[in-house]
Amino acid sequence: MFKTTSYCNQDCAYCYYRKPGRSPHSPGVISLEMLENFIPRYMKFVAPSGEASFGWQGGEPTLAGLHFFKSIVEMQHRHGIAGTVVSNDIQTNGILVDEEWATFFSDYRFLVGVSLDGPEDVHNMMRPSPAGSGSFSQAMAAIEVLRKNDFDLNILSVVGPHNVHLADRLLSFFVSEGFSHIQFLPAMNFSARAPDQPADYLVNTSDLADFLKTSFDIWYGDGYPRFSIRTFDSFLQSYLGLESGLCIHASQCDPGLVIETGGDVYPCDFYLQPRFRVGNISSDPIEELVHHTLRLAFIQQKKNLPDACRSCRWQRICNGGCPRNRAGLGTDCLCGSYDALFEHADTRFRQLAERMKRRSRFLKERNRRRALGHPPPGRNAPCLCQSNRKHKKCCGHPALMQSYLFREEP
Repeated sequence: MFKTTSYCNQDCAYCYYRKPGRSPHSPGVISLEMLENFIPRYMKFVAPSGEASFGWQGGEPTLAGLHFFKSIVEMQHRHGIAGTVVSNDIQTNGILVDEEWATFFSDYRFLVGVSLDGPEDVHNMMRPSPAGSGSFSQAMAAIEVLRKNDFDLNILSVVGPHNVHLADRLLSFFVSEGFSHIQFLPAMNFSARAPDQPADYLVNTSDLADFLKTSFDIWYGDGYPRFSIRTFDSFLQSYLGLESGLCIHASQCDPGLVIETGGDVYPCDFYLQPRFRVGNISSDPIEELVHHTLRLAFIQQKKNLPDACRSCRWQRICNGGCPRNRAGLGTDCLCGSYDALFEHADTRFRQLAERMKRRSRFLKERNRRRALGHPPPGRNAPCLCQSNRKHKKCCGHPALMQSYLFREEP
């Protein structure tokens, strides 16, 4: 992940980068010259995997300018190696996103996340411009222009004092707007440059637990969720016996690299201190950055779970949470929120996981029979997933195709 720029055109009250400010030794925008040196080496390094991923965050990354990103994709194309799929994702507040930006994102298949904390009065409480005016109308204008270019938007909503008691209202708004992918992020009240200090959030565990439980009930609905909430998707992966899609709840810390505007590399943006620096993309070979002993130890630190986590019944689901949140506490400071959610939702998570397993068995058997020329099962025939239920009441249930979890790719 690249910290594209340390500048921002908003003054969000909960931004954990705003208090310490950027380092006086770190430039405001990562240089194209530095990236021209790095990208060809990176493309060569990842070629065996067939995937080259680039994440662009800030500050506000669009402040680097559209020319900057056009130069990036030109470099990616020029230095790309045959057989490598290149992906770009960007997280933006949307203020600068207009038709030209949207067309560019569409042409180059950027995955775009827009920050939106809820309806206008809620969003504007914590996300003003530096002049003090609200930014809701600008965010929604960006969303509309992106929609015209056929984007499946990711909505990032920070949960803080302004909206933690409004889960019903937030989800009602997001659903009414037709957002298909939503991510909630608890608002933090600490500096990313002080990882040894106890983590402090702007919401308490009880309020966050209530928020998560209410959100889960709405998301789960009739058992066929219609829209994605990333937190619940990640927990569902764990219930399925898969690796969580969120580093917070995965078995190990994210193996990616965080690259600051000056090229310094860290294992995580919560650990931006000199003692966690593993090198610089301008001066160090990628192989050395990736295999740096400090980084490898960082990735594996979750194996050293405290006793409270090891004995917890939910350990295999949450994997001890984020090590950053355990500083000075022993367990994740949000542990109480997760515990309350699992107590509330465990049975339904299990039911949903079992339904997904049946669906997988159904598709495998259906495709096998289809290859042999057999007709599809009738509505009243036994379901091919071997559930001993009629097809129409099981994997042929009408609600199944309305859920993103079961819908087949075209």
